[in-house]
Amino acid sequence: MPPVPTPLTEEARHLLEQVQQTLTEGEQQLRALGLDPEKVRGFGRHLSADQQAQAEVALRADLESVEQDVAEARARLNAATPNKSRSPRGFV
Repeated sequence: MPPVPTPLTEEARHLLEQVQQTLTEGEQQLRALGLDPEKVRGFGRHLSADQQAQAEVALRADLESVEQDVAEARARLNAATPNKSRSPRGFV
């Protein structure tokens, strides 16, 4: 007789599925960029702890820069788009 699933085991199973999906998506993104996921994973193994920390800081700085660029572009787009929520008043 199979074990009866409990809420905890169901949550754990769901989280494992999410992790697997995230890993799969990451590999697909690496392949889309023309990179071999195994080589990318292996790259970090050859770095010292200090080099890994420096790479992490640089990555976070790049991500913050990208987020800032996106926010600025979104603000420019919103400023350039006329507000359509108001309809023109008709004259009587």
